[in-house]
Amino acid sequence: MRTTVESQKVGIRLHSSYTSFAFCTTVRRGHSVVVLGGDVGGGKSTHAGLLVWYFRQRCGIGARYAHVKSFHALSRALFLLLLLLRYRSRLVLRACRSFSPFRILYEHDRELLVKTFAVVSLLNFLDLAVIALARQRLLGAFTRVLVFEDHVVGYANDATYFFYVLGGRMNRWSRAVWLMGLFYLLGLLRGQSAVFFLRAPFSELARRWRERGTPYEYAEYLLAGRAAARLLERMGLKITYVDTSKPLPKVFAKILCSLKEALETY
Repeated sequence: MRTTVESQKVGIRLHSSYTSFAFCTTVRRGHSVVVLGGDVGGGKSTHAGLLVWYFRQRCGIGARYAHVKSFHALSRALFLLLLLLRYRSRLVLRACRSFSPFRILYEHDRELLVKTFAVVSLLNFLDLAVIALARQRLLGAFTRVLVFEDHVVGYANDATYFFYVLGGRMNRWSRAVWLMGLFYLLGLLRGQSAVFFLRAPFSELARRWRERGTPYEYAEYLLAGRAAARLLERMGLKITYVDTSKPLPKVFAKILCSLKEALETY
């Protein structure tokens, strides 16, 4: 993320009109949480890094970046253990550098995934509860602005996708655990916060995946993310959609303008 951010700062500096004393004053009113979710390859990491840089350098405000996502600690470790026991090869660890353990199990051993999904879901919720609370509450106590990648948007994306691909094979216990996690993350966003969904046309996303050498994402996963965002809106969460296929300075200006409007409502 650091390399990408450094290469974009010059373009942001050239647009000095985007710097606003009123914006920085609005952010200084209290502790703020900014969530950047959206498409895989939509520019979440890039703009999260730029926001942290902007708050620190332009506004003189303490800001931190954090990533909250599904299958991050205990649940990911269990997935890795299942794969190692299933295939008995260290090549699994190498494959997991490029692909998520869930994706590997889903493609190659769906029966094992279904049998263990309830346990994995519970571990994922425990991971989420501890990591999200620690990063948001503890870091927030010492930082004026927290910029999160994924958070509730990414979690809702995963939940919607799992409900779709597993369907009736996902038992009630697993569904209840994922819904608990969703309401838990929504509760953490009470207060001065702003949520963004960064998206781009599929052709542009494919070009970015190809350039950075990452696997192509399932179209179903991208569509699940957009459906999840609409669901969150119906649940009362205000989401600002940003098309990141436009030039980066214009996209960043859109985020800053929308962020100022969102924080002014508190």
